[in-house]
Amino acid sequence: MAALGIAVSVAISSAAYAQRGGTYTLDGEPPTTRASGFPGLFDSNVAERGSFVLDIPSLAVDYGLTDNMTIGTSGVMALALALGSPALYVKARYRFLTSPTIASAFTAYSGYLTNRVGSRDTTLDAYLVGVSNNTTYYFSERSYLNAFFFYLKVGANQNKEDDGEYANASFSTLLFGASYQHWLNGVLGPQATLGLSVYQNLSIDSSTVAVSENIGGVGGLASGMLFLRLTPELRLGRWLLSPSLIGYVDLGKASSSKGSSDSEKDDSGGAGVLPWINATVKW
Repeated sequence: MAALGIAVSVAISSAAYAQRGGTYTLDGEPPTTRASGFPGLFDSNVAERGSFVLDIPSLAVDYGLTDNMTIGTSGVMALALALGSPALYVKARYRFLTSPTIASAFTAYSGYLTNRVGSRDTTLDAYLVGVSNNTTYYFSERSYLNAFFFYLKVGANQNKEDDGEYANASFSTLLFGASYQHWLNGVLGPQATLGLSVYQNLSIDSSTVAVSENIGGVGGLASGMLFLRLTPELRLGRWLLSPSLIGYVDLGKASSSKGSSDSEKDDSGGAGVLPWINATVKW
């Protein structure tokens, strides 16, 4: 849980710095684009001061605290609370660098959920913690390139109070990538995002077994996950619609299959294409 505390500390310190007006400006603000005011996973956008932004289907809600500070939570956590499960999710984005051509923002994520399952003597805790940076270079208000990194760790802990048995599992990954977007007009802005997970770790610890394994990344880059997302974003009034096709390749399976015969190749999960759509609205 130390990582969860670190993420919360980053969010709080960023908020305090923003309240003091601390922003590194280089003679101006970033240009206003058709996606401005819609904070996404792979961009440096922030919500407009005093406005709310709702993402569907994740039910994430962001609020513009200042011109460069956005805080958020998730409606899923509210549902968990309504069902009697203590839960908390917070997100904080601080755009610390602004200029007419460059903007850069750090984002911290943290979440926690606890519940009793089965005969109520078993406690199940789940958590996530993450941090990312997005740095955007603006060629113009219609065309820009964004570079990013994103670290995420998710885990779950299960404890049985009657016999002392426990099981803990966690997965962490580090992702680097870039995206490019060009607005053809005031409505349509095609976007392409390319990312590579350079580190993946799976850890399992229980009353009977303990395993920690790097399943990709530095020292084993060929077992990383490469993905490409193509998104023809549509700006319709207060709405931003993002239908996507996400292609992915497990480089580990791709490389191992080259040295295998056709009968030995395992095509399950090595590569594929997933459709996805999300919509955001601001008010």
